[in-house]
Amino acid sequence: MSTAVRVAAAVLVLCVVTYGIEWQGMAPPARGFATLTVDTTNHRAVVFGGTSGYDLWNDVWVMPLDTMTGYRWEPLTTSGTPPSGRFGHTAIYDPGYERMVVFGGTTTNGETNELWQLDLSTAAWQQLAPSGTPPTPREFISAVYCPERHSMLVFDGKYEGSGIDELWELELDSLAWHQLDVSGTRPPALWSYGSALDPDSNKLLIFAGQAGDNLVNDVWELDLAVGNEHWTQLEPAGTLPDSLSNCACCYDPGQRRFYIFGGFTFPGYFVFLNDLYELDLNALSWTHINPTGLVPVERRGPAGEFDPWNGNFITFGGEAYSGFQSDAPYIHISELLGVTEWHPASVDRCSPWILVPAVNVGPVHIRYFLPAAGASCVRVLDNSGRVVRTLLSGDSPAGVRQLIWDSKDSEGRTVAAGAYFCYLETGQTGMSRKFVITR
Repeated sequence: MSTAVRVAAAVLVLCVVTYGIEWQGMAPPARGFATLTVDTTNHRAVVFGGTSGYDLWNDVWVMPLDTMTGYRWEPLTTSGTPPSGRFGHTAIYDPGYERMVVFGGTTTNGETNELWQLDLSTAAWQQLAPSGTPPTPREFISAVYCPERHSMLVFDGKYEGSGIDELWELELDSLAWHQLDVSGTRPPALWSYGSALDPDSNKLLIFAGQAGDNLVNDVWELDLAVGNEHWTQLEPAGTLPDSLSNCACCYDPGQRRFYIFGGFTFPGYFVFLNDLYELDLNALSWTHINPTGLVPVERRGPAGEFDPWNGNFITFGGEAYSGFQSDAPYIHISELLGVTEWHPASVDRCSPWILVPAVNVGPVHIRYFLPAAGASCVRVLDNSGRVVRTLLSGDSPAGVRQLIWDSKDSEGRTVAAGAYFCYLETGQTGMSRKFVITR
């Protein structure tokens, strides 16, 4: 099977405008069951591998996140001998060595237990040879990076059609494998589940997945305190997701909220999903989110990650009824409990937008976009609609611009904590974004 990057067939010129993020440039070829990780050192998302049914991919794409020019895909040219194409693998970002670590998955030769690293400072591939007895080959797995242990944790998986009931740890400094012996009643042998690490509590979260011929919607947590590793099944309140498999997920550590999107279920027949759910770990409660906008098509096997710089749940690809996808819909996490709207890639659409962080402690950083030069005005209003400060009035050039409000009104007085609105007005449109100042 070919592992070539077929860029020419997948070039899209895109511009999506909402919350200060615009899609444009090339998109990776359509695929599902890839990995999406966040390189926190270089502030970018990294896509690796996946399948489009006939092709197994081994290309790497990156997407800058902390940027004024918006989201845009870039193929990453790598050196060294790369892994063969694969899907159903797992990958984590190791900030200690500025590398992406890839384990397992399915290649043209079947399931594998290979371990690879991509040095993200040099873009060089290297196959690793860790010490210790390695895990058996497996697919449809997920791993998390645990900063307190500086290790990669790999849970369960599937080999030759059967689930694997194991938890493995790779010590990232010594590159040594060992199997963890965990107390407590544990989840069933699962594959195609969702996982995340809650760094505040140092616990691994596991949700849903396939156990033999059954799908589940259980939530489990694993306490990762060294010497006291212990499984606990959680019983969240609220509207529970269906029993499902192959969803995209992300975790917002600031709000301690776990999100899932898509996947599939089979209540007597095979059904793809496009639901969006939130698990609030503080309240231990599920919420079924119903965003407006152009809702992404139902799919299984999308990749997902949290963009901490823009507060977005980014997804990529997956398999829909119409085939494999190359789109990357995202949703703004900080406004999920208010007015929500999906922001999918959209062709030939450029409109003004304005972006303000939802919560601000110090100066307020405001980004706005004008598709063409012209008269524009940016004002800050209080909750009653009174103008607190005019930040811009007059002609403004086209493109993305930034304003910084020092939280003072037009008389130079520091405003009180509370809710405010930032209003952008152009010749044809007006729009506002609500935000909060805390002290």
